[in-house]
Amino acid sequence: MAIYTIALAALVSQWLLCTSAAPAGSTESNDDATDSGVGILDIFIPPVRSDDLYYNVNVTVNSQVIPVLLDTGSGDLFVASDECPTNDPADGCYQLQGAYEIKPSDNIIPNETFFTIVGEGAVYGNQSLASVNLGGVSIPDLATGLVYSSAAKEFQNGSFAGILGLNMASVSRQVYFNGRDPPFDALAKSSSIAQPKFSVTLPRMGDPESPKVGRLTIGGIGTELAEDDIKYGPVFATPNYNYEDFPLQFQGWTIHLEGIRMNGKEVQMNNGSLIPTGEYLSMLDTGGSSMYFRPPELDQIASLFNGPTIYQQGHAIYFDCSIPQLLELKYFGQWYPVDPLDLLIPKDHGNSNGTELCHAALGSWTRTFGDSIIGVPFLRSAQSVFDYVTSDLKSQPRVGLVGTVDAEAAMKRYPDIYQDRIL
Repeated sequence: MAIYTIALAALVSQWLLCTSAAPAGSTESNDDATDSGVGILDIFIPPVRSDDLYYNVNVTVNSQVIPVLLDTGSGDLFVASDECPTNDPADGCYQLQGAYEIKPSDNIIPNETFFTIVGEGAVYGNQSLASVNLGGVSIPDLATGLVYSSAAKEFQNGSFAGILGLNMASVSRQVYFNGRDPPFDALAKSSSIAQPKFSVTLPRMGDPESPKVGRLTIGGIGTELAEDDIKYGPVFATPNYNYEDFPLQFQGWTIHLEGIRMNGKEVQMNNGSLIPTGEYLSMLDTGGSSMYFRPPELDQIASLFNGPTIYQQGHAIYFDCSIPQLLELKYFGQWYPVDPLDLLIPKDHGNSNGTELCHAALGSWTRTFGDSIIGVPFLRSAQSVFDYVTSDLKSQPRVGLVGTVDAEAAMKRYPDIYQDRIL
């Protein structure tokens, strides 16, 4: 859903019904995993959904297991509390089940509140210091927002009951308003993790070759990644508009997008608009349900689709579901194919003049943090590592990628699978 701690909300809004209970077979939390300094959590698609726009992990907050959206675009942990109204359609907690139950023993901080804008809009709540376990690594007194009111659809009709932000401290509202550490900083400072990094792999709905769950590994690199295959590149600092002089700061897992190819034809890219040197920047966002580009690049991408298409300029691309489309993004000197299945949004298609048209997982982006916001469609096709390098988190951070898609094989298998993907 979300990247965004200040003014970001670029999601495709969705539907569906209630409940935030952990799905059967998912890792609620790997509480016994540890002395290794590595936490492991299953990443799963919310069981109430028939799409894979959002990905959850289960975190343990004061011994309560809460399903939360995994979000590398925002910087804080907050959970919906039982004070949040579940019978008001105008509130994001509408129909939500499984919210955090506030108890008399909870450490609620007097005269300190929590507020952020993320996903669909603002959330408001009490400030607490909670014992939080992330798959076997623990933080005894983590600043945790207990939400009592939120924007409509914030929790996507019960798809999750909070957000775990794993972005930089510079976008944390806890840091900005309260001077308190966000989750990853607190882990690093407490020496609870072996290494200042985490890795992410995501499952794909409707693909028989995809694992049923992905994995968030905190404090190291998941065993499913071969370290020799990881290609690294630096994170770029961008202007922080919270401050009058707009200092350049690391405020996202933002890397240089060196090239875009659509169906084998290269897109002519403009300079990026955020930094003086002109690199076209991508912010990698597990909370982003699509891939967003500046309008001139999106226009070109739309023109390079094969077969019948409808392009609502700057907004949406619809294409013949039966025809595979190959998008490739270039990072760190290497092309990364996006599986054609990942350009399909499940449950978002219709018939036009006898042709079944699917909504492409692409959109336009005109705001800050990056010239492009690259969400889960790409991150399903590339395993990712988010690395602070040193435990004080003050070095040049970097991102590592491992491509998992054989473009030729993916195009060949598409006709046999895509109908299961669009459901």
